[in-house]
Amino acid sequence: MALQRSTHNYVTLKVFECDSAEGKREVEAYERLNACRASHAGAMFVRTALDSFQIGHVEGLYQCLVHRPLGISLKNILLGIEDISVLADFEEAEKSSPSPGKIVGDGVIYCSRKLTKTKLHGQPILCDFGQARFGSTRYCGDIQPYIYRAPEVLLRMPWDQKVDIWNVGVVAWDLFPKGHLFYARDLMKQNSDANHTAE
Repeated sequence: MALQRSTHNYVTLKVFECDSAEGKREVEAYERLNACRASHAGAMFVRTALDSFQIGHVEGLYQCLVHRPLGISLKNILLGIEDISVLADFEEAEKSSPSPGKIVGDGVIYCSRKLTKTKLHGQPILCDFGQARFGSTRYCGDIQPYIYRAPEVLLRMPWDQKVDIWNVGVVAWDLFPKGHLFYARDLMKQNSDANHTAE
């Protein structure tokens, strides 16, 4: 989160990995979405990009996107926490068993620990368009988060926009409290195309 000096509003920055194809696709998706913003009733459920820019480095370019915060800001970040013991539990868990890091190259780039979910939920917002593709062309290669992948993607077959309906159905299933429709993991808890296809 950053303070935009010209407007005195907070914005969020999304910074992609160096020379990321996903970052380039996401910028293209937002440019396309921003160009066709309409009075469609669903437009309010699609995130917009306020701006995009690149940061040059000796290793290459880092693509950056500027967004409005999605409901959480420095002013209200703690308001949604009804039971503050969640924070104490989180702190104790970090002390006794620190979150694992995802190591890429020589740096830790991601750590996570699941918090107890609050009862408050906002409206769904479509965002994260790094895997977006346009047109009726047939494509090959991976798209979609692993557990949501359509069979064509898992089987390395050519796919088109029709894989999106599979994705919508599996995500809709996740909205119910039963959990994921697919787990897609082997006995070692690693992602497995074979297990995912068998499920």
